[in-house]
Amino acid sequence: MPNFVIHEKVGYDIGKILNKYSYNYYLGLLAPDSNKIRVYLSDKERWYSHVRVKDYDSWKILLKNFYYDNIEYFDKDFLLGYIIHILTDIIYDVYYYNDVINRMKNDCICTDNYHQLMFMDMDNYYFDELYGIMDILRNGSTTYKIQNIKNSEMRRWKNLEISRVGRYNTCYYINDEIIKGLEEKVMNELLKDYL
Repeated sequence: MPNFVIHEKVGYDIGKILNKYSYNYYLGLLAPDSNKIRVYLSDKERWYSHVRVKDYDSWKILLKNFYYDNIEYFDKDFLLGYIIHILTDIIYDVYYYNDVINRMKNDCICTDNYHQLMFMDMDNYYFDELYGIMDILRNGSTTYKIQNIKNSEMRRWKNLEISRVGRYNTCYYINDEIIKGLEEKVMNELLKDYL
């Protein structure tokens, strides 16, 4: 699953197409991971905030139902960002995760934890519009209680994420081709089931 910056990049580029630039939209893009602020988070808790089940096709159906069951209860931009985050997770896992791990292995990188190395690489991703997004997030204060995520957790997670982003794109394995593929596939899912 991608990190904050990857979610915001995919969401930013889709937002340009959909004319979405609001605080609530960008908050939704980071919100499903908000309960990671807890010292201990079980897989069950993480999966619940992501409306997740094991089978990817069933996960997409469950997510679509979640969206339509909640559309009248949340700000529409926030909920759309929330859905885009989760669709990005699904598509990354299905289409890109194993490819990235295999490229690391093919480069003879010796580690016991390729997953962690992949996240370290993601942490080095940067795009020029990111600081504008962080300013929007920094200047808003609304948070939501959604799934098993508390308002206070979302606020703390938002503040943590916008405080730790670098300024240079020095990642190696997460590249523009992967980002573009994520954006196209997420947009196709949105057009098919949500827009």
